[in-house]
Amino acid sequence: MASSVVSGRQLGKWEKEREDANRTEIPMPKAARDSFNSMQPNFNALAKFEKKLDRFTQRMEDKDSGVKTEAIVNVMSSTAGAGSGDFHTYRGFRKKENARLKLAHLLPLRVGYKPASKAGQVGAKAPPPAAAAPPPTAW
Repeated sequence: MASSVVSGRQLGKWEKEREDANRTEIPMPKAARDSFNSMQPNFNALAKFEKKLDRFTQRMEDKDSGVKTEAIVNVMSSTAGAGSGDFHTYRGFRKKENARLKLAHLLPLRVGYKPASKAGQVGAKAPPPAAAAPPPTAW
């Protein structure tokens, strides 16, 4: 059988809950109530916020008016395997072209190099080779 004895603390708690349920006004200190009701708009803060917002929108417009670029995500080859050989072919051609350009740049530095004669310079003499130039290093 259940006991019907309730402590005084529990009775006080129940009474407070009933009062709160019937109350139509939220209890607040008078100073808080007065400051809440007398709230005045701060026009200086509003003007400052509007200036800040204008600067932000101007920055966004300046950023948007720049040159549009497309981000290239997959620079190596296809991730699915389709066309993946194209990059390796391109890489081989690029390697050969870089070697050719390097050779074309280094050829005039070699001892005794005579450039191919042009149409108007068939009888022209090539400059004499340098006598004391060191031999070229390994390529």
